[in-house]
Amino acid sequence: PVIRELRQASGSFDTLILTAGTLQADQIYGDLLGHFSDTDIVFFRGKEKPTERIVIGNIYVVANHLDKFEPDHYRLVILDEAVMTQCKTLRRILVHLGLGEEVAVGRYQAIKPIPGESRLLGFSGTGFGLAGYHCSARLDLLTDIEEGWVRDLEGMQVSLRGNTVRMRGGGQRMVWWQATPANAKRLAHLYHKEIHQKGYRQNLIFVPSRAHEKCLLGALEELYGPNRIVGIDGKLSKKEVSRHLQGWREGDYEALVSIRMLCQSVRGNGAGAAMHTYETTSPEFFAGRTGRGWGVNGEESEDR
Repeated sequence: PVIRELRQASGSFDTLILTAGTLQADQIYGDLLGHFSDTDIVFFRGKEKPTERIVIGNIYVVANHLDKFEPDHYRLVILDEAVMTQCKTLRRILVHLGLGEEVAVGRYQAIKPIPGESRLLGFSGTGFGLAGYHCSARLDLLTDIEEGWVRDLEGMQVSLRGNTVRMRGGGQRMVWWQATPANAKRLAHLYHKEIHQKGYRQNLIFVPSRAHEKCLLGALEELYGPNRIVGIDGKLSKKEVSRHLQGWREGDYEALVSIRMLCQSVRGNGAGAAMHTYETTSPEFFAGRTGRGWGVNGEESEDR
C-alpha cells in the first residue's frame, strides 16, 4: 500500500514516511529501493537535511531534528502505525509540519487535523488509531481473514504450571514464559502436535527474548535434528538475516524463530503457520506478527 501511494504521487511532491522504530524504517527503505531510484530515497538518521523526494525516518529521530524539516513542505506524510497518531512525540512532529494542532480533550492533549492540501495516510493492523482522523487506508486483521489472506486463526492457552512472568515494554504489557528447558520442551511438543503434524511447513515462531530463543531452539532441535530450525535475532548481521530468511523461504528449515521486536520487521511471505509463545495486551503487535505469516509482495500472485 505504501508503494502504491508513492507511485500515485509520481514525483509531484515530497513524501515523509514515519515509523515506530529503526527496524521498520530500515525494512521500508530496503523495500522501496526495489521500486524507486536510490537518488530519490533517503533513510534519515539525523545528520543531514534531507533533500530527496522520499524521506523515511524513525519518529524519535525525526522529532529530535525538526530543524531539518521545513513546515508545510511535505504534501504526503505516511504513518507506518496509525495507532501512534496521538502519542506525544508524533503530535509534536505533526504540529511542526502544519498537519495538526494540539487541543485539550478532558485532561489530555490530542491532535486535531488541519484541513489543507497536505495529506496524512495511516496504516493500522487492527484499525486502531484511524477513527476521527483524515487517514485514508485501513489494513485490519478482520479484513485479512475475510479476504483469505489469513486462512486459519486459532487460539490456544498453554499451561506452564505457573512458570510465567508479567512484563512491560515497547508499548505493551506481556506474559512471558520462564526460559527453562522444561517449558521449552512443552512448547516444542505443542508445536509438533498442533502445527507440524497437521502438515504446516515454513512456519514462524515468536518468542520474547534471546534467552527464550536459545532455549526453544534447543528443544526443537531435539525433535527435528540440527540445522532444521533457524533463529533470527538482533545479534545477526543484515547478510546473515537475509541468508537465513532466504533459506527458510526456500524450505531449507522447518521453522523460523524470531524475537518480539525484530519479528515485527520479518515478513513470512506465505508461511504455513505463525505461533505466538507469549501473551500481549497490544492488538497492534499481535496483528502485525500474525500478518507476517501470510504476507505477500506486490509482484507475487494474489491467489497464494
